[in-house]
Amino acid sequence: MSQKYNYNVVLAAWGERSKQIAKIWRGLSAEARAPFLQQARENRAASRMQKAQQVKIVFVYFFLAATTVRTIHRQQFVDK
Repeated sequence: MSQKYNYNVVLAAWGERSKQIAKIWRGLSAEARAPFLQQARENRAASRMQKAQQVKIVFVYFFLAATTVRTIHRQQFVDK
């Protein structure tokens, strides 16, 4: 894609802008689309890995918080 389009200035309405972008995308050859598709695959993989890490961190946080609460609760009964 040798031309650079500036649709956010030319077309203010998002609906029209997306139609023009889709028209250009459909007009591209498979070779021209390849780098964009590869980047999209890499972005999806990175996003999945990041979400998996966040889930692990949240799980560990809640596990540690629950363990701490249990420990404090037990100590209260032992102290009595």
